Amino acid sequence: MNAFLASCYWLALTIWIAAILAPAAAGMAVFRVLPQLNGTFPEFTALATANQAAIAGGHIVNPLFIFSNVVQLICAAIAIFSLGIEQLYWRPAHHSRADYVRIPTLLMATILILVEICILGPIAREHLYAYWNAVQSHSMDIANQAKSAFDALHPVGTTLYAITFGLLLITVVASAVAYTPPHSSLLGTGNNS
Repeated sequence: MNAFLASCYWLALTIWIAAILAPAAAGMAVFRVLPQLNGTFPEFTALATANQAAIAGGHIVNPLFIFSNVVQLICAAIAIFSLGIEQLYWRPAHHSRADYVRIPTLLMATILILVEICILGPIAREHLYAYWNAVQSHSMDIANQAKSAFDALHPVGTTLYAITFGLLLITVVASAVAYTPPHSSLLGTGNNS
């Protein structure tokens, strides 16, 4: 059972990190390529072609970030649950000093994804959708206000993702240390004192 929990823990951390990187990489690609295509979108003719491409890119990338947030939340729950069970039942006498790093960093990363899902994300999407709707209805004053509000929140979201990613990398390193057997067991010498 201990190996199963450890596998769940490592798999959750791995997928969580991938769920942060994948939409970010997709976003970079989409927002770089779409403007080069010079496509126009009839519902957004109130904007220049480059801005139309940005809105089209947003329509592509926004669902990826929503899906990513759900995946991250599931991974956080699995990682916390598996680590908690392991700490309580299978390793209570073998706590590593690395546990004092990985447990807080895992919890902080979880708190940040909850902030993104419950607070920042819904507010940012509300402004983003208001921008898209205002452009479609040619209400450019409302569109500019909504875009400004979204643009103000976007760096905060990017920073939350970056900090979460950094915390997860620290968690991975600390977890590797925590799962490494003591030096004496690596040498096969045991405790000869």
